[in-house]
This record gives sequence, C-alpha cells and structure tokens, in this order.
Amino acid sequence: AVISFEKLWRTMEQKGVSTYYLREKAGIDSKTVRRLKMGENIETKTLDKICSALDCCIEDIIEYVKKLDLGMGEDGKTYYYSLRERYNDKLMKEEWVL
Repeated sequence: AVISFEKLWRTMEQKGVSTYYLREKAGIDSKTVRRLKMGENIETKTLDKICSALDCCIEDIIEYVKKLDLGMGEDGKTYYYSLRERYNDKLMKEEWVL
C-alpha cells in the first residue's frame, strides 16, 4: 500500500495554480515538490502547508492506494493490481501498475 499525491495535482489544476505557487505560497522548496511528484515520503507539516496554501482538506491532496502483488511477469517486472480509494472506502478507480 502507498500514499498517492495524484489528487494534489488534480486539485492544483482545478484551482489554476502551479508548483511555483506551492513553493511561494506554501513555502516548500523544489526538492519537496520533486518528492511529491515521485510519490516519496514527505513530512506532515508539509501537508499542512499545502492544505493551507490551497485552502483545501487533506483528502483533496492525498489518497491511500491498496496494492495486491500479482507476482513477476514474463518480462521480469513485478505487477500489482491497484485499488484506489477515498478515505470513505468508496472505490474510485482500478488500474494495473508496475
């Protein structure tokens, strides 16, 4: 299971803001923006800054993604079946991921 920041990029697009806005308004550096884009770990205070800058709730910028390991494919890559859910457990989207 992982935490996904895909919803952050959708929320930013809906609000018409860029990563430059996040850096300036939320006070987060370009390294942290890169970490968000890569889906890497960030501090909870960063999430607070982002929510404040975007005037949104935490569920508008992150989501919990369950992954079921399907094992290794013939190409040598590990495949997962991913269930993307909102915090209220309503299924939003299913997808295959590497």
